[in-house]
Amino acid sequence: MADRPTSREEYTTSGSGSVDRRGDGLDLGGPVGNSGGYGRRPGLKRRGGRGWLWLVVILIVINAVSEGVTFADIRQFVSEQIREIDADEIKEGAGDLARSAGENIDLAVNGAEGAESREAVTDFSGTVSDGDGTISVLAGEKTPAHSGGALLDPDHFEWTRNRKLQKVLALTEQEWENVDTIKLNVFVDDGGGFIDLGLDPLFKFDDYGNLLAKYDGTWLSIDKQPVAFYHLKTVDHDDGGYTITGYVPAFLNDEHVNLILIFDTDHPQGYIKGAKVIEDGPGTDLSFEQMTDGLIPVRAGDHVDYVCDYYNYYGEFINNYFFGYPMTMSENPEIRNIKVKGKKSACYMITDKNGYRYWTPLID
Repeated sequence: MADRPTSREEYTTSGSGSVDRRGDGLDLGGPVGNSGGYGRRPGLKRRGGRGWLWLVVILIVINAVSEGVTFADIRQFVSEQIREIDADEIKEGAGDLARSAGENIDLAVNGAEGAESREAVTDFSGTVSDGDGTISVLAGEKTPAHSGGALLDPDHFEWTRNRKLQKVLALTEQEWENVDTIKLNVFVDDGGGFIDLGLDPLFKFDDYGNLLAKYDGTWLSIDKQPVAFYHLKTVDHDDGGYTITGYVPAFLNDEHVNLILIFDTDHPQGYIKGAKVIEDGPGTDLSFEQMTDGLIPVRAGDHVDYVCDYYNYYGEFINNYFFGYPMTMSENPEIRNIKVKGKKSACYMITDKNGYRYWTPLID
């Protein structure tokens, strides 16, 4: 059996915790957590009607051809731009692009002046209308599995039943060898949008090596206050031990920081290693080394306000907010999972060894 990613151990505490947003938006410049976005996460609404956008693209092509720009030049430019887009967003856009192109291509071709322009528009529209094929033509390295870029088959991401009738994600052994991380993601619906609780490497496998579709309604907390928690890195040591590093966005004594949490073989319940001061922006552009270097101490009596990211029902980032209650750090902070109040939406985000992301269906 192929090796599976390492999960942190779950320890729970009694009671329940609040994740209500507080105050006005913090305007930290972007998400403090998942900068990659939630474009293909299940449970989100989908926007339609992008046909006008692709009509504009086609009209730009017409203009470019009239200026002597070749289709090859246009394709190269689009390819360079798409490489900067998250792979999930590219894949999601392919279907919309194909549908939109079919609605607008006749209009664009008829509007083109001259045979050369009409030929270029038709050429470009054939690429656009190809749907998933568009990605292989335009996206270069950032391609879906069937084009050789990603390592897992998205069609396999569905819940099935094992021999004990438990709901599981059953991948092939070859696919499990190509899995890098598994992270639990939980959104809380507060009636206006989603509070993002983070990406936690917390999961279980059944006796056959399948990922269990299991969520108990809890989330990581510090001294019984739920916190947004984002996984950074897992290291499996040669002696069988492990070290899992993550962070909790917060304001520590009114200074924007990420609290660095460590879970390892000697401290499976976790501890706060220190705080990384975020001097500018949301802090998600820092490398692992930058995030975990130059930490300031976190002491008993420090004032802490925890921060969350807030999204609309389409998965579009809105702002950062304080949430829960202001806290005073205790002498030995208790890091445990606690029941979270409110309507929750949970699923797993799985990343392959080439960095491509996949989502399981929602966990009932």
